[in-house]
Amino acid sequence: MVDRTFIHRFDMRDAVNRERGFSLLETIIAIMVLTLAMTAVFSLVSHGIRSVSASSNEMVASFLASEGLEYIRNIRDVNVKGGKDALLNKFSDCFSSEGCVVDAYNDTIAACSVECPYLKFDSGLGVYNHATEAGNNVPTIFTRKILMEDVRTVGGKKEEIRVRVIVSWPQFPGAAEKRSIELQTHLFNTKFK
Repeated sequence: MVDRTFIHRFDMRDAVNRERGFSLLETIIAIMVLTLAMTAVFSLVSHGIRSVSASSNEMVASFLASEGLEYIRNIRDVNVKGGKDALLNKFSDCFSSEGCVVDAYNDTIAACSVECPYLKFDSGLGVYNHATEAGNNVPTIFTRKILMEDVRTVGGKKEEIRVRVIVSWPQFPGAAEKRSIELQTHLFNTKFK
């Protein structure tokens, strides 16, 4: 016959040992699972921050490209209103293969050399420009190039030009690879009577 008190005592010791806590192996596995979960969360947050930064840069670049087109269109309209040739005044630098830069805030157009200069941001006024004085101007990651070409000439006079605005910036800080946005339009030598 089997002594039931021995079996009962053995079962009680197992129950007491199980209730003491986690073993070292269980603790290590729990820490590893927690570490993997936290790594995944940090990776997602990092990717989200990069995506927001990239979207912000694309939005600023599209606004800068639009501003460049609007500035050129405005000069054409002012020329027409003043009775001048709408497509010649101030644009000569923009017809070269290097293009030109425009500073809408300071109302200037200048030829680009091999590379166009970076735009600056005036934090006091909240505008992008090419100003040379220090002040509140902080260099940015953006360059803006304006390229113009004849589309239609009648009797030696430009009747239609194509205007391209290219805004470029590095994809990531310090990266050699650049992203860019290009907008284009056609302008006509319109006469209002």
